[in-house]
Amino acid sequence: MFGIKVEFLTERYTAHSQRGYGTTEWPPHPGRFYSALVAAYHEHDHGNQERSALEWLESLPAPRLHASEARERDIVTMFVPHYDHDKIVDQGGKEELIPKYRASSNRQRTFPTVIPDGPVYFIWDGDPTEQTAAALNRLANSVPYLGDSTSLVHAQFVETPPEANFVPAVNGAGDDELRVAGIGRLNELEQAYENGQYPEPAGMVSYISTSDTISDTGDIQKSEFGTGQDLLILRIVDGPTPSLEVSYDLTATLRRAILSIVDDPVPTWISGHTPDGEPADRSHLAIIPLANIGHRWADGSTLGVGMVIPRHVPENKKAVLHEAIDRLRPLKLGSRGEVRLERMAKPTKESLKRGAYTDKSALWTTVTPYVYDRYPDSDEARDEMIAQACEHIGLPRPLHVHVIESHVSPISGVPNATDVQLSNTRFSDSPRRHVILRFDEPVRGPITIGRGRYIGIGLMRSLKEGEVA
Repeated sequence: MFGIKVEFLTERYTAHSQRGYGTTEWPPHPGRFYSALVAAYHEHDHGNQERSALEWLESLPAPRLHASEARERDIVTMFVPHYDHDKIVDQGGKEELIPKYRASSNRQRTFPTVIPDGPVYFIWDGDPTEQTAAALNRLANSVPYLGDSTSLVHAQFVETPPEANFVPAVNGAGDDELRVAGIGRLNELEQAYENGQYPEPAGMVSYISTSDTISDTGDIQKSEFGTGQDLLILRIVDGPTPSLEVSYDLTATLRRAILSIVDDPVPTWISGHTPDGEPADRSHLAIIPLANIGHRWADGSTLGVGMVIPRHVPENKKAVLHEAIDRLRPLKLGSRGEVRLERMAKPTKESLKRGAYTDKSALWTTVTPYVYDRYPDSDEARDEMIAQACEHIGLPRPLHVHVIESHVSPISGVPNATDVQLSNTRFSDSPRRHVILRFDEPVRGPITIGRGRYIGIGLMRSLKEGEVA
């Protein structure tokens, strides 16, 4: 085993994600770093040893990664000059002609950036010879930047990298797709350059956090809602942090803001309605509150929100939501004032991390109460209603349903079910309860069930054995 350590000299990383122009990328894709090594090989006139090292590297299995936490910087739109490339080429590419052929208007550009807490390591399973290790180190030392040219880096070969926290998923069942160089990639990049073309993107490999892979012995059933980068985290950076009792005001206001920003026709997976106004027949965008809960000093204040993209949405359709988030203005929450939200790639606050809502578990409980779809006439009918709500979002039937009639949640900081205010909703008079679900096998979230599930009502969090009597 060996690795290449990449330090960000300006303490930032700027690159456009595959999810769409203007969206951040973290961690950096291994395929992007391999391309940087190839560019360094040619720019610095390295020799046969370095070429052999590149060919050997692309023959190895997809690397693992050790990536620090990272937070997203505000994305600012800029306008830069651009030129009529064809006219300049027709004139022989003379530099003195460039001002003459400058376009009449500037071009809009964005520079999506994350602020990582530390370096990233690309870790391969392989045993390089001393000669190959030295060649890889020379190549790594020659890489000036990664992603945008302003993302200056220092890279070096390391014999003993830290333990990976991002690994290729078993059977491709991961939460993030990263581009990875495979056999023949060096020739593909060189051929594209010689032909004056952009290279085809490197192949995709599914990755997952190592915390998600422990004791996985088979296919883990998941809800219809996405995890990983499909659970977008927005933290409150300015304004009040409303309690969970009134978090509906925040999630509903955010939903209305997003719908007002997205151009018509609004995609069904965002609005929840077809162009004809009919309800969607599949899950659509859900917005959930992320609160300070689950520990000794928890106060139940909402520190941010999660925007959950359904799993069925293709990658090339997601950019519209990212663009809408970039255009968000402060949200007005009535007398409470305005709230400004900021998107985060890798949250550092425990209450904003995805794990409690997405990691596999057989035991789950509500953070906001489950609101009944109807009035059941018996406990059995009530439990059946909740089991069907799980099936409705792609989960198996729970082995056991426990409804907490006392309204008290087992999670510290979570308000009583009857204290959650739903007065401005269509289901304000519907019964609501906290529930605990036990499944026969671990399942993955996010899980949000019952009425109001797309605006954060019926949100569930995983529990560890021992947290509930």
